[in-house]
Amino acid sequence: CLNDSSALNLELLGGQAPFEVQWMGTDLTNDTILQPISYASDTLEYHVTVTDACGFSRIDSITINVGSLPVSNLQASSTILCDGEWSELTVNPIYDVIWDDNSTEDSLVVSPQITTTYHVQTTNNYGCHSIDSIQIIFNVPVYRTQLIHKCFGESYSIGNHTYALNGTYIDTLTGISNCDSIITTELTFQEEIDSEIQQIGLTLVADVGGTGYQWVNCTNGNSPITGAT
Repeated sequence: CLNDSSALNLELLGGQAPFEVQWMGTDLTNDTILQPISYASDTLEYHVTVTDACGFSRIDSITINVGSLPVSNLQASSTILCDGEWSELTVNPIYDVIWDDNSTEDSLVVSPQITTTYHVQTTNNYGCHSIDSIQIIFNVPVYRTQLIHKCFGESYSIGNHTYALNGTYIDTLTGISNCDSIITTELTFQEEIDSEIQQIGLTLVADVGGTGYQWVNCTNGNSPITGAT
């Protein structure tokens, strides 16, 4: 097969030692020994001439057939999965295959719970093997709880929902590769500020409940009164 090597085994019978060996052909480790190694990258015919001590010569030849490697063309119906989803891995159906789990079908259905690399070995009619791989990415969904505080009269939006009352809300959001995220929102709205004023003699008193105060002059465009806080 392509990228393999092969020893050319020359056996001598008869003749008078010592012998002189001469190979003709490319991609040999040594062209003057009995058993050179061929690293042929394509089908090649090698010729060898053997000459004994008496000057007699004989010629022989051998052909090394180099088979191409299979191209598996490994593909996946989806390379990014969410929890509970699956992907079908397929290869060129003209080859014999072996997957990581030793199954031999043309396809393999996988549903990993972590990012996983899958391998397949394919074999063609020359008996040549090749190995291909593909990574299936597993996206972990997000589970999160958040505390949200809003002022009176406001609202809070998440996903396709808008909330205006105190409560605990659970929303499913679509994230990367359609993987759902579960968000729990504990929502609290502040009470409305009591803006009523009482007059006690010449003193104006705001009802207790605010965290800050600023008195204004209503006859002057509601301008703040300096120091009246």
